[in-house]
Amino acid sequence: MLKVENLNKYFGKRQVIKNLSFETFEGEVFGFLGPNGAGKTTTIKIIVGLLTMDSGSISVNNSDLNKNFEKALSNIGAIVENPEMYKHLSGVQNLKQYANMRKGITEKRIQEVIELVGLKNRINEKVRKYSLGMRQRLGVAQALLHKPKLLILDEPTNGLDPAGIKELRDILKNLAHKEKIGVMVSSHLMSEMELMCDRVGIIVNGELLKVETIEELIIENSDSKQIYKIGVNDIASAINTLNYIDKENIKRINERYIEISLDSADYEKEIIFINEQLVKAGVGVFELSKRENKKLEDVFIEMTKSGGAQIV
Repeated sequence: MLKVENLNKYFGKRQVIKNLSFETFEGEVFGFLGPNGAGKTTTIKIIVGLLTMDSGSISVNNSDLNKNFEKALSNIGAIVENPEMYKHLSGVQNLKQYANMRKGITEKRIQEVIELVGLKNRINEKVRKYSLGMRQRLGVAQALLHKPKLLILDEPTNGLDPAGIKELRDILKNLAHKEKIGVMVSSHLMSEMELMCDRVGIIVNGELLKVETIEELIIENSDSKQIYKIGVNDIASAINTLNYIDKENIKRINERYIEISLDSADYEKEIIFINEQLVKAGVGVFELSKRENKKLEDVFIEMTKSGGAQIV
């Protein structure tokens, strides 16, 4: 749906986008992730024609942006930063104003997008009465009016409350998975992207570090061992009982807790055996908990902590 190849951009002598290459596909939510100032908005502005590229190529639905600008852009619906609306008009009046600037948008299509974004009950109210989340949904409706193949949203969850974020997430996943639209979302909110995206690309200082599914990214950057914290009433006896465990795999945290690293393949059998040995030795076990697996946020911090964000 979108193909970016060897994209470069300079502001004066400063290179802000560096040989950027990635693809997005129909029916997926693609997360474009990076710290504030990493180059996300600059890249998006180039894709939607608001900035020019210095070198590289971009194609949208097989139309080259440099060679066939209007056809490429006709396949894109986008919200860059905040959607702008006429606040004194109703939601449906705003959509009709936009429809007048595009050929072929029917009343039926207007009603379809209203239904898609869940604004049917409030569409006749003036936009000044809308919450930020409702204005975001109206912006998505506007971006969808001309039936684009690719929807691009730049930081769409900024300022939304948890309910608004969930509503928008559900809408975007529905558009991708059921309506088969390619959706590209930029953000620095990792917990939300983990719930929303099928694949993610991570950008730092204008360079793309990696493009993978959420699952692949987490597995690749997770430890090969499972780590358990065990709370006991006699720390010395517990450590003595478990003296058969390699020293590098057992750690005393304090007077009441130890931490044990187990091979992920057999960790269930091993932790059951360890618990049995402690009980047989008369050690009271009052807590046994597995350390939570890494989240996308943990992986993101590890991957980006070495580079300071300087691009705007």
